[in-house]
Amino acid sequence: MGDVLKPKQLGEPYSPWENRNLPNALAKVRDSRGAIRFVERYGLLGYDQLVPLTRFDEPNQRVGGDPLPWVLAHAAAVRMAIHLIAGLSWKDEQLIRDTLTNHQTFVNVNGKRRAGFLLPQGTDIKFVEFFRPPDTSAGFRDLATHLVRKLVNDNTTGIRFALSRRAAGVLAWAMTARALVDCIWWMVGEMAVAGSDEGGHAVRLCEECGMPFRVTHARQRFCPPDQFSKRSLCEARRHTRQFRQRQREKEGS
Repeated sequence: MGDVLKPKQLGEPYSPWENRNLPNALAKVRDSRGAIRFVERYGLLGYDQLVPLTRFDEPNQRVGGDPLPWVLAHAAAVRMAIHLIAGLSWKDEQLIRDTLTNHQTFVNVNGKRRAGFLLPQGTDIKFVEFFRPPDTSAGFRDLATHLVRKLVNDNTTGIRFALSRRAAGVLAWAMTARALVDCIWWMVGEMAVAGSDEGGHAVRLCEECGMPFRVTHARQRFCPPDQFSKRSLCEARRHTRQFRQRQREKEGS
C-alpha cells in the first residue's frame, strides 16, 4: 500500500473523546506532509489495531504503522462527510451537490466507465457505485444522508462501552474504541446528529479555510486550535493577512 507512517514517541497524552473537532483536523490532511503533521499531534489512526488477528499472530508483536494511502482515504472520506453534514445542517443544496461532485471518482467495470465513491470500511477501501438521485433537493439530501450513515456505521464497529474503575471501589461505564479512527468516525456521527437537531448552531464553515467544524462556543468563526494549542491557526492566518494588508495600505498612502 505504499508508504507507511510509523509510530514514534508521542508528547503529552490526551483523551480523544474530549476533542470534538478531531474530524476537522483529519479532514485537512491531503498529502504525506499533512498526514505526518496529524500523527505528530494526535497519534496514529490505528490500522494495525483493525487488522483481524489470526491464530499465528501475537498481539504484543505488532509494530504498528498506518499505510499512507489508507490514511488519505479516511481523510478524504471524513472531509466529504463533514461537508455533507454542513450542507444538510444549513439546508444548502449547492454545498451538497458540489461535495458529491468533488468527491466522486470513475472506474472501469467490465469495460464500462462507472461513477462512484471510494469509501473506507475499516482497513479496506471499497468502490461504491454512484446512482444519481432524482434531480431534486430531497433526492440529493437522501443521497447525502445515506453516504454519511454508511461511512459512520461502517467505521464505528469498534466502539463499545466497558466497565471501568473510576476510583477505589467506584465503577463506571466508559466508551472505548479499538483505534483512533473509530473515535473520529464516532465524532462525525455526533456532528451529524447535532447538525440535525441544532442546524447551523452546531456546525459551521470556517471563515478562513471553509472547512466545517463542530461549534463549541457561540462566537466561534474559525477552525478550533490544534491539540495543545491555544489559538486557531485559521484565525491567526486571517489576522496576519489583515495586518499585512493594513501595513501595505499605510505604505502606499
